[in-house]
Amino acid sequence: MLDCAVIKSVDMTFELAVRTAGVDAPLAQWTTHFDPKPGVDFSATAYELDQPASEAVYAPGAQLIFRYTAANTTSATAWVPNGDGATNDGRIPSFTLPR
Repeated sequence: MLDCAVIKSVDMTFELAVRTAGVDAPLAQWTTHFDPKPGVDFSATAYELDQPASEAVYAPGAQLIFRYTAANTTSATAWVPNGDGATNDGRIPSFTLPR
C-alpha cells in the first residue's frame, strides 16, 4: 500500500524547442506547480494552456522537442506526461502550432 504522506507537490518546467541539425532553437519555456490530490486519488490532473512562443523555423528533418523537468520532489513519478493514459483519465500531450 502506498503511503500518501510521502506524496509531495512538484514544480514542473516545460520547454518546447525545434531541433535542426542537432541544434535546439527554444520556442517557449514555462513553470507550473502541481499539488497532490486529496486522499488516494491518482487520476490525471487536467492541464491545458495556450503558451506564447517564438516563431518556429522549419527545415527538412527538423524535430519538435518537448522537455519537462521536475523540481522540489524526490519521487520519480511525481509527474507523468500522460497521466497513465485513459485508465486514469489521462491523455497523450499534444501541441498545436500555427501554420
